Amino acid sequence: MHLALCIKQVPKKAEVMVVEGRYTLARQGVPSEINFHDLAALEMALQLKREFPLHVTVLTMGPPSAEEALREALALGADKGILITHQALSGSDTLATSRVLSAALKRLRPSPSLVLFGARSSDSDTGHVPPQVAEDLHLPFVSCATHMEVSEGELFVWRRFRGWMQTVRVKLPALVSVLGTDFKPRQVNLREIPLAFQEKEVLVWGLNDLGLKEEQVGLRGSATRVRRIRLSEEKRRGQLFQGPPQEAVRLILRALEDKGVL
Repeated sequence: MHLALCIKQVPKKAEVMVVEGRYTLARQGVPSEINFHDLAALEMALQLKREFPLHVTVLTMGPPSAEEALREALALGADKGILITHQALSGSDTLATSRVLSAALKRLRPSPSLVLFGARSSDSDTGHVPPQVAEDLHLPFVSCATHMEVSEGELFVWRRFRGWMQTVRVKLPALVSVLGTDFKPRQVNLREIPLAFQEKEVLVWGLNDLGLKEEQVGLRGSATRVRRIRLSEEKRRGQLFQGPPQEAVRLILRALEDKGVL
């Protein structure tokens, strides 16, 4: 069984920078990490790998430095990495990104029985890419998965939906986005790091490999444009009152009176 996992290397939140005049995130020279929900999807793939003879291929689209994310995924237990990189990809919106990832997934042999994504990315937080790729590949799609099981060509998925837990049964092949809310990341085994560089393969694909043209990707191939960016306002900090219950209540009431609430 072949499982494909799409991950994204995102800037660390404390290091986010915007390219002036383009309203795109600066990537070069900015510390990055694997998107949190993508790590949860990788963990789910590795859990399935313990139960089935599973080959896990990890794909990412980004600059050459994004190979670091692939090597980390290989050290954690994935089997092969594919880096999709080209200068024209810079500034791709979710539609252009989905177009690229769909083309890459179509090129995989054997064709994946299961495709996993993180539910959303920390740098854009749209959640658009997984369902767009599923639509392009004509695959059934399940979002916000927290657990899954495979049985005789079918997939049973537990997902969070509006505060409830749903169980969905879907035939393979399928595409699933994974929610990392209850996820605890595993640590890289130091013995696996040399193997990730010396014995596991990372392929590099460009636009020609995918049969795409420059006008189909990047800013030219994007259907949306960012017109304005603003910083979010800092939320008011809470105040902690300590002491015996009666004393704490008295302090809270006094604080509310001072603010004119009471």
